[in-house]
Amino acid sequence: MQLILNADDFGLTPGVNRGILRAMHEGVVHSTTLMVNQPATGEAIRHIRQGEVPDVGLHLTLTAGRPLLSPEKIPDLVDTHGYFLSREELFSRESMDLNQVYAELRAQYDYTRFYKLELTHLDCHHFAAIFPRLREAFIELANEVQLPVRRIDQFVGGQEELKVPTPDGFDASFYAQGVSLDQLQQSILNFKGHSPRGPWR
Repeated sequence: MQLILNADDFGLTPGVNRGILRAMHEGVVHSTTLMVNQPATGEAIRHIRQGEVPDVGLHLTLTAGRPLLSPEKIPDLVDTHGYFLSREELFSRESMDLNQVYAELRAQYDYTRFYKLELTHLDCHHFAAIFPRLREAFIELANEVQLPVRRIDQFVGGQEELKVPTPDGFDASFYAQGVSLDQLQQSILNFKGHSPRGPWR
């Protein structure tokens, strides 16, 4: 069995960055995922390039901040001020141009390549990219760049077309008020019960 404790939202704010770095230093967190369109993204990249974050993935974002592409190129994803739609607004859209979704996701991935960041995996903010009308673009990108993906089929299905490594289990309960040793131990025991032979990742 291999347990991965990942902290999302690296780059969101200086405070979030400090918290993640401390959690990694203390051995609580194993990896993090970088948001590339947030106020503290530049600071986060400096920490990565200085070797302080050995295991970093990309936290693909469609529901917070401004996109990397100009709003005119992805009108289905933004409001009248050029910001990403909220999660509720995005999920309520009856139609979505998948080419726009893919283009923005690809731009975020290419941003990390420009800075020569060695990514270990992909996931997405608010789980947005794995929901219907969005996930096809997410799966296309993941299969194209061949990076492991945080797969969360217990929340929503439809990710069978992924052709990259994915975890056998995922648990979001170790979060916010759920962060406790008892909660972590119980989650591990639950997964061992479902897959007693292991290994799972």
